Amino acid sequence: MNWPSHARIIYSEFDCFAEMARRDGVMASVAAYPSRLQPADEDDYVNELGEFPLGTSEITLRFGMEPTGEGFLRSTKDYPHSVIDYENGAILVVHFSTADAVVQVFFQPPRMLGDDDVETLLFTHAYDPDKLTRKWVRQVIRAFLIFNRAESRLGVPSFTDTWRLRWWRFRDIRNRRGYLEKFRHLLTPWELVIIATIAGLPVLAGAQALLKLLTT
Repeated sequence: MNWPSHARIIYSEFDCFAEMARRDGVMASVAAYPSRLQPADEDDYVNELGEFPLGTSEITLRFGMEPTGEGFLRSTKDYPHSVIDYENGAILVVHFSTADAVVQVFFQPPRMLGDDDVETLLFTHAYDPDKLTRKWVRQVIRAFLIFNRAESRLGVPSFTDTWRLRWWRFRDIRNRRGYLEKFRHLLTPWELVIIATIAGLPVLAGAQALLKLLTT
């Protein structure tokens, strides 16, 4: 897969969207690591200390940190002061690995400042480089906006948004293979009970009618 050429398309579309978002007053930024849009090697970590991945490349689109409008009052002996909750925006990650030549798209939900316990969504993946077109990138961004609206405390998701998110969580291949800490069901137990009850009503009515016919 010629990742650098596809990475330039992805970066360009992300950057175009971020620019439009900023014009509308929404904080959004794009980053690439390594910045040269090539899978990382030893030269990317010269004079740096720590453990770093090799053979991978990522492009991210992220929303900025926003106040939620909620918080609490902290009163001390010195003086009372208010603490406002902030939400770190959702992050869209396109990740490429040279190990298996696969592109993976992750959605990381918004999280409250200081909260690191979040569960990313593996939205889609691709082995075929011909799929990585500008149209494909725009479709991914559109889905990411739905994801953000459904997951953010600042969002107002529609009924359709909520069900789309449920479906995406359910179909995540890590979920279906049991790799996640908690299995995500498509329906809750109560919804299954309601559906079973509704589905059983015609059968129950038919049985009652047949019983009445046989006893008269």
